[in-house]
Amino acid sequence: MGEILYSVAFNENKILVCANEGVKGEPYSCTTCDSKLILRKSGNTGPRSKRPHFAHKALNPNCTPETALHFGFKTLLADLLQQKIKESSCISITWKCEYCSENHSGNLLKKVKSISLEHNLGLCRPDIALFDVNGNVFGVIEVVVTHKPEQNVVAHYHSHGIICIQLTLTSDEDIYKIEEIISQPSRVHTCFNPKCKVCHNFTKKRTMNIVAGWCWNCGDDMKIAAIQMAGSTLGPEEFTTEEVKIARSKGVILQPNRTKISTHLANYCPECQKSTWSHYLFKDFIAPASRNEFASESFTVGYFCKHCRENLELN
Repeated sequence: MGEILYSVAFNENKILVCANEGVKGEPYSCTTCDSKLILRKSGNTGPRSKRPHFAHKALNPNCTPETALHFGFKTLLADLLQQKIKESSCISITWKCEYCSENHSGNLLKKVKSISLEHNLGLCRPDIALFDVNGNVFGVIEVVVTHKPEQNVVAHYHSHGIICIQLTLTSDEDIYKIEEIISQPSRVHTCFNPKCKVCHNFTKKRTMNIVAGWCWNCGDDMKIAAIQMAGSTLGPEEFTTEEVKIARSKGVILQPNRTKISTHLANYCPECQKSTWSHYLFKDFIAPASRNEFASESFTVGYFCKHCRENLELN
């Protein structure tokens, strides 16, 4: 993290003002210690010039620009959320899920009917609490500059079914990127996938890929089916009964492949009746399809718990 400058202040009417919108010569006070501030705004650009910021006439040792940034960001974010709620607008967010490693997206305000700054939840006071139509807190937003939420606080949210959205700030200039930062949270403590019925952890998707490629033996057109799950590619020998039905309904020929050791299902060519071994599926079909060399389609067929190896059928 680089140097943090004071990017917000109160004007004489106690209205929050960002440094780039301030007017030199007007009175300003600190949002943290209420001391007088001076607007530094040269208008110059270059490697030695500082961006617009406020400075204390007499610095209070207990006051930090990180605290001012935290206060300013959450206050302006709350104003933005309230305005969007009033307009019945949406805020699209996207994040990398820490539970299933997939990208999730949605409308942050889909269930939000009202918000509150520092609402008392007993154990903690989240920066912004999100209330549903029944007046219940179902989500919170925590703005992080120097201190992340304590683990017991995150556990408290989790145990009460409250979604915790974490926004990590790295610069005082983040005060001008509120919509950008809320649209891509650094962490969201939930997952859209269902929980395992055995261990209650979030599950990972079982995604079926149908790829229209060609046979390694005769070169004729051939469709294959494979399951992508937790970074692995599974062949038909590991399909569930329902997955076999789905693959066949998509025009994939699955037949028993008999070896000296065992008999299992495999992808077969309709022309020469040769099978494709499962450990070639990624290299010869999935990878080329990802490069748009083959036509393909992907869809969720179920879920899988990596903790207890439990399969869940898709409802």
